[in-house]
Amino acid sequence: LASKDYVSAKSVYAEDTGHFSGRKPIPLQKIQEIDGILAGLAAADAERKAAETEAQKKEDQYKEMISQGDAAMAQKNWDSAELAYKGAMALFPSRTYAGSQLKKIEGFRAEEARLAELEKQREEDRIKIAAAVRKLIDQGDQLMKKESLNLLSISMRPR
Repeated sequence: LASKDYVSAKSVYAEDTGHFSGRKPIPLQKIQEIDGILAGLAAADAERKAAETEAQKKEDQYKEMISQGDAAMAQKNWDSAELAYKGAMALFPSRTYAGSQLKKIEGFRAEEARLAELEKQREEDRIKIAAAVRKLIDQGDQLMKKESLNLLSISMRPR
């Protein structure tokens, strides 16, 4: 048992029990001890495999969420990207990629808001300029009418 070769030890003890026809309880006790050890090792191995499978599932989920986030980022779908990256962060909070992508999304949203505000200001300026130009045209039209009337009155004066 010291060498931890339990299968070989069990077969030695099994042979020993056959030779002594049950007169020595030690081989039977050792076989039972070995069976207990082997059962414990099998259970530990099953637990390890289950944990590895669970870890692999978690890793696969993380990679899928990162992939979804990256695809949404490429399409500038910030809400979907944010959701995917937050899911990835929930699985592995210590990994930094999803967090850095979320910061990029914040930056993109801020830039879009800034550009939208600039566009709004440009439209307001365009409207103001168009109104000012319309006013100048109207004033010019009024001056032209006034000048036309003055010319008409001058031409109608007797000489």
